[in-house]
Amino acid sequence: MSNKGLTFDEGLLVPGTHVISLDEFLQTFCSDSKRKIGRYEEAARSDFYKPFSDIVEWAEDAGARSIVVGGSFISSKEFPSDIDIVILFARSDQIPKSNERYDVNGVTLDVQLLAEDQDTIVAAYLELLATTRSQVPHGLVQIKLHSTVQTFYRPKESSPDLEIVKVSYLGRRWSQQQRPKGVIIPIHGIRTHAEGWLPHLCLSASASGWAIAPYIYGYREVSILRSEAEKAGVVEGFRDWLIEVRRQYTGPISVIAHSFGTYVIGRYLTEANDITEKFDAVILCGSILNKNYNWKPLLDNAVVGRILNTISTNDEWVKFLPNGGVPMLAKDPLFGDAGCTGFSMEHQRFQQIQSALLSHNNVFKEDVVLGEWLPFLEMAKGSQIRRAHEQYREEIRWDDTVRYE
Repeated sequence: MSNKGLTFDEGLLVPGTHVISLDEFLQTFCSDSKRKIGRYEEAARSDFYKPFSDIVEWAEDAGARSIVVGGSFISSKEFPSDIDIVILFARSDQIPKSNERYDVNGVTLDVQLLAEDQDTIVAAYLELLATTRSQVPHGLVQIKLHSTVQTFYRPKESSPDLEIVKVSYLGRRWSQQQRPKGVIIPIHGIRTHAEGWLPHLCLSASASGWAIAPYIYGYREVSILRSEAEKAGVVEGFRDWLIEVRRQYTGPISVIAHSFGTYVIGRYLTEANDITEKFDAVILCGSILNKNYNWKPLLDNAVVGRILNTISTNDEWVKFLPNGGVPMLAKDPLFGDAGCTGFSMEHQRFQQIQSALLSHNNVFKEDVVLGEWLPFLEMAKGSQIRRAHEQYREEIRWDDTVRYE
């Protein structure tokens, strides 16, 4: 975590109210920290960069005057369990009629809306947010949306409303706490209904907090590989399924694609262009895509957050794909043997794992699903939106450079 001149004592921000800008808050508290999930590295605090920016933007549009942040989030704790926010308006009649709680990758943002004319309630909340559960006082951070706004301090004497606020604030239950981490869309291969692996994958993923929405296009013979009409039809069906998923779910979507399923996601991403759905993560196994498939613009332009290719070096079917011995299939430039040999590109958000123990169909065992894929999906949560926000900030910096040269 970056430290922009703030002082911490045994991990706690020293008592007092520290007035900083939004940019300083984001750089100090919403960046840098990383942790390992299995072999994968997760940026935990940076998950809050975009959501907190959005909250501040909403507060400004709603007419709020300042934002006070307390709790463990403004400590030096690497992985805080929550972030407590008070958004202050001038008068109580200006407050929108709702309090909000948001979940960011399993961590809660608790947003309380108050007004400057609610003196005793504001004082109670400031005391609550500037005191640890073991009653140790610590600092607060205030972001002023108007330069003339007063600075709000933890009261010197305990507020008479503190116990009421504790019951109201700490005792609230959140009806959406079971919201899924994201939706996973498995896409199966040909000559199967995926009855051997799909139920087990769905069980493991749902038990870990994911919603599952498999794309089932039915049993298809090998002849589909030579039929342009059939291939296009399955890809169009995938597009329709994405539309249906979006009707019911607004959060992040990831894909686990096997065999011909890798062709489906690869072709969809190639052809959808400006109307493509965005994906947090794409996991490939038994891939029949060309090893020169260009994932880079999809990653750079925030279409896909992260990609994991699972290489089965002894895959008994993929080896026949071009350039592996079946010339009639070479008519489709997307076909290839990346499931055996891997993709040729490198990228910081593109990873490949391989094992000689893996074949075309035994890749779905628990050591891969639980040991590799689910940890990768955990690490990838929010990666697409983070990349989109990074891209937006890069464009702003570029625009400012051009403007002032």
